[in-house]
Amino acid sequence: MLSYHNFSFTPPKAEIFKSLFLAEFYGADAAKAAVMPQNNQDVLTLLEATREAEKELTIPLITMSMGGLGAISRIVGWMYGSSVTFAVGKSSSAPGQVPIDELRKIIQLTKKLRVLRAIILIKLFRYKIKSTRACYALVLFIYPLNAWKDTPEYLFCARTLD
Repeated sequence: MLSYHNFSFTPPKAEIFKSLFLAEFYGADAAKAAVMPQNNQDVLTLLEATREAEKELTIPLITMSMGGLGAISRIVGWMYGSSVTFAVGKSSSAPGQVPIDELRKIIQLTKKLRVLRAIILIKLFRYKIKSTRACYALVLFIYPLNAWKDTPEYLFCARTLD
């Protein structure tokens, strides 16, 4: 794994993307970027860079914003393409890490709520959805990542409309 850390600030999205790209270019099995946000926009910058890199690169990505502001990136990073996060086991190794038991529960809840949101949206729009293709388009809206075909919503579309 090739890793980029910036304990001072969050660089621009293009620089984060470049660090992840270079990891793949140099033959790494995985790429990691950890940055220190100064504000909420910095956290979004990291997540946007992760989403873009996930679309372009073939290796697993591990990204996170550190500190209290960045803790949310450890919870929702999977939605943007981060394959792994770090949590506190016995002791913290970086600022912003959440205790592992709490992080597991929070991630499970976010995944469950995302599925419920998607199913509710599909049911709300069902009367307008005339085809499986339109249903899948709604799923793509909810799941912008490449893994949308493995989602419960995709299976819901296939079962309900086919």
